[in-house]
Amino acid sequence: DNYGSLPHYYAEEIYFINEDKQYQLVEEIVIDNSIKELGEYQFYNFNTLKKVTIGDSIVSLKGYTFAECDLLEYVYINKNIQSIESTVFQNCPLLNIE
Repeated sequence: DNYGSLPHYYAEEIYFINEDKQYQLVEEIVIDNSIKELGEYQFYNFNTLKKVTIGDSIVSLKGYTFAECDLLEYVYINKNIQSIESTVFQNCPLLNIE
């Protein structure tokens, strides 16, 4: 099982420190064009995630990349995506994909 080694798999909530040095809950991720690939289980069970924007350099989404993201409701997928495995968004109940 690949997902057990991901630190966020065990986290209830994930935060980052913003410009004001305050903790802020991670709810949105923008994957910019410097990222060339997302691995299987990359954001698996990332329970605070609500919105994802996938940059133009990503051409495929592999198994379980965003699976079990209970709050994920919006995903913008770039025009260069050539393949999406069937388990990428497994159990993401309220998902809008553009």
